[in-house]
Amino acid sequence: MTDRQPRRPKTARKDAPRLRGGVMKRGNTWSYVIRVKDPATGVSKPRWVGDFPTEEAAKGARDESRVKARRGEYVDRNRITVAAYLDDWIDSHAMEIKPRTLQDYRACLRLYVTPRIGHLQVQAVRPSTITKLYRDLLTGGGRDSQPLAVATVTHLHAVLRKAFRDAVIVDEIISSNPVERAKRPRAQAPEAGTVWTVAQLRAFLATARQHRLFACFHVAALPEPGAASCSTSAGPTSTSTPGRSLSPARPPSSRVSGSTGPPRAAAPASSPSTRRPSPCCGSTKPTRPLTSSTLATPGAASATATCLRPAGASPSTPTP
Repeated sequence: MTDRQPRRPKTARKDAPRLRGGVMKRGNTWSYVIRVKDPATGVSKPRWVGDFPTEEAAKGARDESRVKARRGEYVDRNRITVAAYLDDWIDSHAMEIKPRTLQDYRACLRLYVTPRIGHLQVQAVRPSTITKLYRDLLTGGGRDSQPLAVATVTHLHAVLRKAFRDAVIVDEIISSNPVERAKRPRAQAPEAGTVWTVAQLRAFLATARQHRLFACFHVAALPEPGAASCSTSAGPTSTSTPGRSLSPARPPSSRVSGSTGPPRAAAPASSPSTRRPSPCCGSTKPTRPLTSSTLATPGAASATATCLRPAGASPSTPTP
């Protein structure tokens, strides 16, 4: 028997990659590993993610993934592109969308999205990416590099928001919707038109006098309620709103039209106990509503007949 030589412990190679802080170099790229808990089983398993150009990039992605895994928002890395995902999304919704709407969705994505960001991965799309897409479309996204209408870009925004929302909720490819945080274009409010002068307004009213809506035009041309005090303080011939006023403002008068005497004093408010004359027969008796109980009382029929008597008729005149 020959004596066996004791085995020497294996020494690690100097060029072997080492895992430091969950980051390791593999070939010419860097990778990181984190442990993610499976929500179904509750067991944590390692997740390797690679193809980072530098160690700093791998560490940054590792820290971000650790935070998402702690919050329960971590999603596995997926290399699907925007063009491929949108094609699958359209095909999966073909039975739910009307044919004309489906055709419109396909045209919008094919003309405006696929040529510009279709090559990007869905997980690489950021809100700034969508904002730049809208800006490029508004400057030269139309036919022959003409600016695209704001309404078209707004419609495209609605389509992308639906697609990326399904990527978050249904397919779980991304953790948040970048389209919702993108800056979509806003329609500019039209500039205010020119204000007519008094002569122009009078010419318009004279021309539209035979129009069926002339009363509406006339009411719209009247000065605003708050402009009466300004017109009165400026003088009897001044107008506070040249584009609205038709005649000089007049101070309010308490006289009745056609009266020559001094202005009447305001009538005192009547109390509930005051006896008012009946409008038909001039009776000063207090009136009660005609109900079954009042008609059943003695003398109710004669009182009713008296009240219903025409004006100027004598009591002996039969009531028709």
